[in-house]
Amino acid sequence: MFLKKWFCCLFTVLLPFVSYSQKKLPGFINPVSYHWADSVLDEMTVDEKIGQLFMVQMQSVWPEKDLDSLESLIRNYHLGGLIVFKGGPYRQALCINRMQQAAKIPLLVSIDGEWGLSMRMDSTIRFPRQMTLSAMHDDSLLNDAFSEIASQCKRMGIQLNFAPDIDINNNPQNPVINTRSFSDDKFEVAEGGILYMQALQNHHVLACGKHFPTMVIQIQIHIMLCL
Repeated sequence: MFLKKWFCCLFTVLLPFVSYSQKKLPGFINPVSYHWADSVLDEMTVDEKIGQLFMVQMQSVWPEKDLDSLESLIRNYHLGGLIVFKGGPYRQALCINRMQQAAKIPLLVSIDGEWGLSMRMDSTIRFPRQMTLSAMHDDSLLNDAFSEIASQCKRMGIQLNFAPDIDINNNPQNPVINTRSFSDDKFEVAEGGILYMQALQNHHVLACGKHFPTMVIQIQIHIMLCL
């Protein structure tokens, strides 16, 4: 009973902010994109719709037989997306183009690249981690860094970056999050997260805040208030 009341209260608090934030969608979400998506969806079979729900990893360092298997999966089961891991930019670009050609419906290509392509690829620029960037207290430098990451993602044919990390670094003994977080201050985390998301989406790259931190509700409210 307590949980039910808590969720009802939370929904009531967040509803006006959600309604407001929906009015400020990224520029690439527009009537033309809606029309295209609806037209494709109307022509899809049930099997194709199911396939679109799956995103699988791709590594350009894989042997050819594994890449052949991935291409076969895309052709036969209509996979919806890829997430790129190990490889170099040239090899990854070739693999992305190859898999896109095999797909009947364009693949959503993603990367887990919080500090740029170098988080998953060799021979690429390694940008500072979020805590280092936040410590500079210079929004223009943060925007420059995040915009460059977005530009490089777009150049690679990557449409979704699983970033920013909006965890609060409230546990100094956590070896996983640590410098991937903007700060131990929820306001700095929210502000840095907004800058990163806006930079990505200004370059037509989808953003994805993560990892469902303990204080995620507070961060979401701060972000909604700032949008």
